[in-house]
Amino acid sequence: NIRLAVALCVELGLTAEEIVRGIEKLEPIPHRLQCTEQNGVYILDDGYNCNPKSAEEGIAALQRFGGRTCIVTPGIVECGVLEGKINRELGKKIAAANFDKVILVGTTLVNAVKSGYEESGDMEKCVVVSTLDGAKAELSKWLQKGDAVLFLNDLPDVY
Repeated sequence: NIRLAVALCVELGLTAEEIVRGIEKLEPIPHRLQCTEQNGVYILDDGYNCNPKSAEEGIAALQRFGGRTCIVTPGIVECGVLEGKINRELGKKIAAANFDKVILVGTTLVNAVKSGYEESGDMEKCVVVSTLDGAKAELSKWLQKGDAVLFLNDLPDVY
């Protein structure tokens, strides 16, 4: 989208400086891999929605941080008959990423994610909680300055 906008700006005769000033004003879309920093902890908020490809991108983004890393996820929702398979695959990808802490949230999809994670992940790094508040309590005991946390998806209220 930015490339297309730049091409249009060039076509309309804007200078490089004008285009750069416009790009500098862009803000990330809230809850879509939005990175913030709070008390020295980096938070990647990818809670709005999720699909297998965006989950891979979120995991890859978290792996680029230098400190300890943690993922918090309920899994991927609204996948129909493929939900179990997709969430087992997600669990395997999380295990392969070798994060320092894994917090699985919920009582539904989380079982498939956990099953995939168990195949090759270190279960000592993994905890399952039933609510986001439970995840936040776990994080409050674990987090320290320099850590990064990815909130990958959020369960809808009616799920």
